[in-house]
Amino acid sequence: MLTINIPDFGKIFATADTFDELRSIPANKIRNGYSAIVNGGMAPGDGLGGLYYWDAISTAEDDADTVLTPDKPLAAGRWIKIGLAEPGPQGPQGTQGEGLATVMSPTGATLVGYQGRTVARKLAETVSVKDYGAVGNGIADDTAAIQAAIDASQGGVASVLFPTGTYKVSATGLHPWAGGNDMKVALFLRSGIELVGQRGTTIMMAPDLSSDAAPIGMALMFTNTALENISIRNLRFDMNGANNKHAHSLRNHAHLHVSGNAAYIDNVDIHDCEFINTAGVSCIVMGQCGPPPEGVNIPLGSGWNIARCKFINNGTDTLDHSSIFAWAEDVVISECLFDSPPFIPDIGNGNACGVELHGANQRLINNTFRGGAYQAVWVSENTTRESRNLIIDSNTFLDILAFGICFFGQGEQDYLKPARSTKISNNQFEFSNIPYPGVDVKGGVTIASPYGQEEWEVTNNTFRIAEGMTTANAGVLVIGGLEGQKHDKGLIEGNTSYGCSYCVALFTYDEGEIGTVMIRNNTAFDSNGAGVLTNGSGILVSGGSAIFHDLTIENNHTIDTQSPPTAFWGLRMSGTVTRLSEKFNRAYGVIVAPTDYTGLSVGFRYGFNSVPEVMGGTTIDTEARAAIEAIRISLVQAGMLPE
Repeated sequence: MLTINIPDFGKIFATADTFDELRSIPANKIRNGYSAIVNGGMAPGDGLGGLYYWDAISTAEDDADTVLTPDKPLAAGRWIKIGLAEPGPQGPQGTQGEGLATVMSPTGATLVGYQGRTVARKLAETVSVKDYGAVGNGIADDTAAIQAAIDASQGGVASVLFPTGTYKVSATGLHPWAGGNDMKVALFLRSGIELVGQRGTTIMMAPDLSSDAAPIGMALMFTNTALENISIRNLRFDMNGANNKHAHSLRNHAHLHVSGNAAYIDNVDIHDCEFINTAGVSCIVMGQCGPPPEGVNIPLGSGWNIARCKFINNGTDTLDHSSIFAWAEDVVISECLFDSPPFIPDIGNGNACGVELHGANQRLINNTFRGGAYQAVWVSENTTRESRNLIIDSNTFLDILAFGICFFGQGEQDYLKPARSTKISNNQFEFSNIPYPGVDVKGGVTIASPYGQEEWEVTNNTFRIAEGMTTANAGVLVIGGLEGQKHDKGLIEGNTSYGCSYCVALFTYDEGEIGTVMIRNNTAFDSNGAGVLTNGSGILVSGGSAIFHDLTIENNHTIDTQSPPTAFWGLRMSGTVTRLSEKFNRAYGVIVAPTDYTGLSVGFRYGFNSVPEVMGGTTIDTEARAAIEAIRISLVQAGMLPE
């Protein structure tokens, strides 16, 4: 796959799998001195390819190896292959370590002006970890060599290239972090570095550093200071969790860990990477700090971009795992895959959470979560500022054990702030049929935090259940929090559920209230009761002594296409509502009635249901039944309902 990078961010302009991919870049898009990595000639890993740089004045002929000409060329300009001589045993600093770079002509002769120049002088933009003594055979310990390459390239001096191989590193020392002074670290990050791997490159933690008998906290890459401008591409990071046990504890075994009240990173670009096999709590920790001292504003990192990455087989020996702990601001996580073993409570195994969002201006776009997360996404606050302006859009959530997206907040800790202005739209959710102990109602989008959430929108999402579901569930689930807290200014619109107990369910109990919420234009197909909610319906509003302040419930549809039907009502309401507008809702094919207001008390009602509802069960007429059957057939053909 061809990857073209922002020219002023890092030094490697392009990464290509084949010569043809590199040739496809128009010459007028390339600048003198740009470099590129090619993983193969005709196919990745076929023995050809390597490191190339752009010579804007070259007119050499394309020889399908040392010289490559763009498909859309200019009068001059060629990709020229760089051959790296073997470094001496002392690395690039000593005489024996003067790894020479030669630029080869099509005839194999060394071009005038390039012979005898060191890598640093010829291509200051790129250094190889092998220039510093790394072996990459999975046996030798390459920690010191890689750290030396990183240190030498910091500040934007050069990109660090990892040729294809497996580089073993070891975590050592006892370093300060937010939880103490005992973090073992393999590699320290620096400002202004770019780490780039050729296809199939792995950086792997050494085995037997942590065990059930003697578990430790450790990080493959780490900082406890402030950094900026880091780019990581085309690398696989392996924590070797099968051989680094965790004793079911809450220690971090992170691939990338930023921790400490003074630690943060600005401007981070991570793409086309894999983060695999950690037994511990997280893969990427963007920041981590304790309660702020009075009057101290703890800084947060900003400008993180994580794209097209895979998080596989993580959290295998811990009670609590989050693949990405997004304790930062201005974050974009897109086109990533989160696929880990199902979380098994009280066993210490699996994917408790895919991503935790803990900062302002965060975007979670077009990702896939599968493997059985307890909660795929956790929305919460941080110790410094509100989590505001969050967008969760066009993601796919599969095998949900408890909650797809869950809002949470430690309401009794005054230094934590609530999340606000959250938009959740165009996502697809599918519940697992595996019961989760202690969870009576599963939720696709669940707002059940102790703290009140404000300015939230849940729109145009789709919710489905797996066959054999025995646990009650709701597409959108809102539950009141602590006394004095209120979930407020909410919009639930345009969502569709298939087979769920409820498309939308709102609950209050004895403390937390629910404020202004609009529920409109949602559609529930074949609502099917399960578990503690035996009577399925389209929308449920169930109140205890805590009130609902202002509800608008309009233009919603409940459609049961089954014979016999399973949906009891279209809309079922109880509890105390101060203001209610309920109109233009319809129910088709339900068992009992379109609405049930048993136990409902309304202070002021400013809308009435003015559209005739079609009642179901034994009273439904022939014309309505035919219309419902046509709907059912169209949904089956679209793959949304089983035959």
